[in-house]
Amino acid sequence: MNDFFADVYELWGLNYLGDFSEDLYTLDFYAPLFGISFGVVVVFLLVYYKLMDQPRFSKTLYWFIFLLIVSLLSFFIAYTRADAAIYNLYSNMGQDIPHGENAYLTFALTNLILFSIIYFILSLFFKLISVNHKYIPF
Repeated sequence: MNDFFADVYELWGLNYLGDFSEDLYTLDFYAPLFGISFGVVVVFLLVYYKLMDQPRFSKTLYWFIFLLIVSLLSFFIAYTRADAAIYNLYSNMGQDIPHGENAYLTFALTNLILFSIIYFILSLFFKLISVNHKYIPF
């Protein structure tokens, strides 16, 4: 499973971040992060399409607000979890962390974009279970 999710996060080599990607792969980091981020998307979609299924929330603006929240959470989760995992790896070895801030930001931005796309795609299915949000996002 780690191979598949590593390929997804690294965009099949286009977003390979060298030793940073190698460290995340060694830590089996990709699949759990995907699961957590996917869970966040599903929870927010359920909240929007079921719990907030009222005519006053049936506006694209609310859908975009939820998209923004999911995107920022995806970024934050990827950044903080990667930072903690890499810190633990190198502190246990008694070494300084060799990765710059750019690797963490690139990785977190990748997670943001990936789960923004997943949020959009899953919205097309979740809107089918809604009474008032059938036409949101369109």
